[in-house]
Amino acid sequence: MKKSELRQIIKEELLNEAVTYDSKTGLLYLYEVPFTIEAVEGLKKLFIAYQGGNQFEVEVSIKDTVQGRKVNVSPQLAIQLYKASKKNKVASKKDFKNR
Repeated sequence: MKKSELRQIIKEELLNEAVTYDSKTGLLYLYEVPFTIEAVEGLKKLFIAYQGGNQFEVEVSIKDTVQGRKVNVSPQLAIQLYKASKKNKVASKKDFKNR
């Protein structure tokens, strides 16, 4: 196996491990920062809006105001979140209004 292939495999594994799903709350977590379905859809729209050309690379900084945790979301991580949202039933903001 070539070094470049090994690096790609490691990169993909790290991306896969970055996103987790909590079946009790229905939230997706990216490095311990929770995401509802609305947040995932918002990131998707944002990254689609800023696609184009190779001049700029977009990365979004997200801060969880409840827990104070912060995460930088790259296009690759946004794709992983979106894929995970299609595989799992992700909670909506409405699900937490009465808690």
